[in-house]
Amino acid sequence: MLLLVVCLFFCGAGYSQCSNSIKLKRVAVDARDGKGQIEVSAHSSDQYSCTLFKETGSGAIKVEEKSGSGNGTISFDNLDTNVSYLVLFEFLSEENKLCRKLQKSGITFEGK
Repeated sequence: MLLLVVCLFFCGAGYSQCSNSIKLKRVAVDARDGKGQIEVSAHSSDQYSCTLFKETGSGAIKVEEKSGSGNGTISFDNLDTNVSYLVLFEFLSEENKLCRKLQKSGITFEGK
């Protein structure tokens, strides 16, 4: 019985929720110039980097990187609306390896 309790404790620790979170806030096309904008927000007490990638058939291509700390919104502007994007947050002081990097992928401007 004690072995079962110890096992559940350590196994459950890997599935605990992350203390940081991200959200895709806005995907829009500027009516004036036809360029895209992506806004993402972080809910965190840590410092982080946020990198935007174009998703291509041969892999991801880095477009831009920004950094921040605490709760905030990051905006990427003047984007090509004919490709798919991935946003990757890396929380620099996160101890849980499963929570250190959070991403949103498959971001498109279809129907915008």
